[in-house]
Amino acid sequence: MTERGAAEAGLVELIRSLFDAEMTRVAHVLDRDAVLTAQCDAARRMASAGACSVAVVQPDGRSLRFVAASGRGAGEIIGTVLPISTGIAGYVAASGQALEVGDVRDDPRFAADVAEATGYVPRSMLALPLLGDDGEVAAVLSLLDRVADGLPAWAETFVPGRIGAAPAIDLAGLDRAWAFGDASGRGVKVAIVDSGIDASHPLVGAVQGAVIVEHDPEAEHGIRYVVGPHDDLYGHGTACAAIIRQLAPECELYSVRVLGERLTGKAGIFAYGLDWCIENGMDVVNLSLSTTNHEWFGTFHDLCDQAAYGRILLVSALANERKASYPSEFSSVFSVAAAPTADRSQWWYNPNPPAEWGAAGLDVKVAWQDHGTIRASGNSFAAPVIAGHLARLRGAHPAMTGWQARTVLAALAANARQ
Repeated sequence: MTERGAAEAGLVELIRSLFDAEMTRVAHVLDRDAVLTAQCDAARRMASAGACSVAVVQPDGRSLRFVAASGRGAGEIIGTVLPISTGIAGYVAASGQALEVGDVRDDPRFAADVAEATGYVPRSMLALPLLGDDGEVAAVLSLLDRVADGLPAWAETFVPGRIGAAPAIDLAGLDRAWAFGDASGRGVKVAIVDSGIDASHPLVGAVQGAVIVEHDPEAEHGIRYVVGPHDDLYGHGTACAAIIRQLAPECELYSVRVLGERLTGKAGIFAYGLDWCIENGMDVVNLSLSTTNHEWFGTFHDLCDQAAYGRILLVSALANERKASYPSEFSSVFSVAAAPTADRSQWWYNPNPPAEWGAAGLDVKVAWQDHGTIRASGNSFAAPVIAGHLARLRGAHPAMTGWQARTVLAALAANARQ
């Protein structure tokens, strides 16, 4: 065996041993699938694979159910049930023999219809049987499009046949009609991380979801999530929600309450509120709040990166005083400050951040407590203007990325070059 072949075999055995251990150790605990998902992610990275999955043999011994996955097509493959007589994974489950296929398209055992349903059809596949505590095949581990050529880290993404198509955007004839479609924001999930939302306010309308994030020393990590309708403790969140509703009337509003009666709160509660938005698949998140506590810089930086990689559009108001605040000054968010206008149909792009965007926020009429309105100024009321326009944009173009949204907003800004 060559040196490279030995190293290759060693890697495969290491990955296999990890899973064999997990199949026997966690077969009877509730979080088995979560553990296997974490192992899939680790194995995919170790093998520089495009995807990794685990399919468990069902009690009838006639089918496999995919319970864990990582990488391309992961969300779509989980839950898929495959007869053992079907596919490469089925063959490995029935035979107990490992199988590596260099080009699955040439192998009649390959279940192409299953792969196509996930949106990811691999070129190569390595399938390994995983044994249970009785020594029988309990599951099958599949590594798709494994790279074993000693490439630098991350370079495997660009191997021919591995990388997907770049997001397409045609800027020819770009105008508001193209950008916003019917301007409804229909189906777009918009979270307002704030003091709550008064769903009964006539300028707000329906609130599709709500959660309170609060300190609880008895709960895990000292944080408790209370899911369900709640009041606005100050009026601030209602003001932001009404602005977004005005611009994107059919968006789905979610209230994430992290602030108290004096519009104050802890950075940790704020961070867990943002984490809730990421975990619950929000499309746009309005953050008309920030923290000046530098100890939380890293936490918020990581959360904002997660959001950006997940195509979540984060909008953050800068502090009303000239001091560093987070996450409002991160490049991963749409940082907003107030501009001298009452016209919410306009916005400005600033080529000299941290205030990347300007929108109506000075002496503007906003919704408030007791079904009323007040006139107020602040960057807090400019941020939801940008969030509302992003909701309209996401409604018309659901797959649009953050950088594409920036391109469109900049092209349509009041100060754009004609």
